[in-house]
Amino acid sequence: MSSFRIFCNRVKRDYVYQYGIIKSVADWTVMLYIIIPFSIAGIMIYRSWWNELPDWSVFLSLKLTVIIAYLLCWTGSLRTFVQEADGLYFIQHTRKFIAMKKWALIFSIVKAFIRIGFIVILILPFYLHKFSLSIGEIISFFCFFIALHILLLSIHTTMFSIRERWSGKIYSALLFVFLFIMIFTQAMKVYELSFSISIAVLLLLLAIVLHRPRVQSTKYFQEEFVQENEAKLRYMNKVFSVSSSVEKPKIIKRKRPIIFPKSKRIFSKRTRENGFIEVFLKVILRNFSYLKGYLQLISVTLMAIILLPPLIFKLFIAGGFVFFIFFWLNNLWNHIILSNPISKQYEKRDSFYHARRRASLYLAFPAILIIVTVLALSYYLF
Repeated sequence: MSSFRIFCNRVKRDYVYQYGIIKSVADWTVMLYIIIPFSIAGIMIYRSWWNELPDWSVFLSLKLTVIIAYLLCWTGSLRTFVQEADGLYFIQHTRKFIAMKKWALIFSIVKAFIRIGFIVILILPFYLHKFSLSIGEIISFFCFFIALHILLLSIHTTMFSIRERWSGKIYSALLFVFLFIMIFTQAMKVYELSFSISIAVLLLLLAIVLHRPRVQSTKYFQEEFVQENEAKLRYMNKVFSVSSSVEKPKIIKRKRPIIFPKSKRIFSKRTRENGFIEVFLKVILRNFSYLKGYLQLISVTLMAIILLPPLIFKLFIAGGFVFFIFFWLNNLWNHIILSNPISKQYEKRDSFYHARRRASLYLAFPAILIIVTVLALSYYLF
């Protein structure tokens, strides 16, 4: 079997696997009542932008579109489709193994083109009708960010082995801030064809220098397998992050937690209810997987409120969020507290339910306050 056929078979199996994960969450009822209506509404809203720009477009600027594209460049990964059994296979078929990785690299680059192309198509009505950009200026924007996206994917792959260390996080943060400042200060030059093409060529050459040794070598096999397995499970991890009943929290390898390292008390008054709440809050604050799910619920709701123009849709989404955040927090409480055999024995006591209600209120209040504030601002401003 040729390297291209091996690659195609693995891509096909990967998409079948991802489809199975999505299908397990989005059954026909979810498709019929949520996904299909929202997809149709999204297409209609986008079509309306070509006829008449929305009111909130007055706040949209060229610098803001550059920032959105820059943030999108930090998503995704370079796939290799390496499997664990390849550790024995490439000993006898090294060339075929490397050729398969090259096909996977081309596949990842095509996906990067599609990702940046999607954001360009999404903003295209504003580029043409609001900013009156030429085709050359839009192409300049696309070329610059596709090159930046490929470079960041190469850096992400190169730094994969140290990304969980403090050094890797510091390097990533410094790189993010440095590039953000450079791009924000030179945002208007992104739309200049000569500037974008020259910078894009430079960024692509740097990406080739960084990633070429990894593509043409087999010594990074174990690291590539771990990275590929993480990319394969990306949708499953997203399901875990928003479902407290099946959530698999990230394993913390450090010996001492960063928040409350000496397990200091949150409440000065020691009661049974405060004890339950303190355990619950410390687990959430110390484990980012729980906090990430909480922040994702807020951010997705905020985006929906900002983007959907009719006020009735905004009120419907805000009301649904209030109901869902309490439901999610109650399930998360049961998942955290009842998973401990010591705290589970107090499940029948009144203090357990009083503490759950208070903890849900403590965490739901700031989220609801943010949603209501943004809802009021969107009503008066837009």
